[in-house]
Amino acid sequence: MTEHKEDPGIILFRRREATYYELLVLFLIAEAPTSGINGTAFFNALEFITDWQSSDGSANRVIPVLGPGFSGSTTSLEMALRKWFDENASRGYRVRLVSGSATNDRNKEILQSSLGERVSFHATVLPDNLVLLALYDFLLEKNPNLENGRLALLVESNTAYGRAFQQASQMKGNPPTDAVHRLQGDSLGAGPRGCPLVEMRGRVRSHANGSVS
Repeated sequence: MTEHKEDPGIILFRRREATYYELLVLFLIAEAPTSGINGTAFFNALEFITDWQSSDGSANRVIPVLGPGFSGSTTSLEMALRKWFDENASRGYRVRLVSGSATNDRNKEILQSSLGERVSFHATVLPDNLVLLALYDFLLEKNPNLENGRLALLVESNTAYGRAFQQASQMKGNPPTDAVHRLQGDSLGAGPRGCPLVEMRGRVRSHANGSVS
């Protein structure tokens, strides 16, 4: 159990060339949408990679990371990277992050606000604000009266990703500027697990009141 908490997992890929094997080592870091990444294992993986490159005489100073897998892991990832860079500031490394599933609009801002050019973030999926705009356009096309009707987003409250929806959701034509609308006697009913719906009155807001699965 201790090794699982402190050391990353490893997958070794190899490809046979004419006279040698080309090896690729992939480090696996535990990650959860509620608690984020295992910062200790991630730190140790970076240490192993950079020590290996130094001993091998490699001039490569860019460490590729496939992740985060969850937008809820972004803050913990930023903390782990900041700790590692604080202890390795003179080594000149940069980290390139590519995610195929993290969609929070603020992921890049969170990662680069304190780490600057030492970290780059890219995603292969569309961010939430564009997806929500497309969804709103589709619903509005199906029902032109929707803008003056009722619409709610049911989101989880036990992850950083879900809590991000407590900020104003940007919707075409009427971007809300207020934060989450806390229910105060305007509940329209109960959704799954007692999650209430919220009257929107021409805008889309989000209300988190427990995890929805």
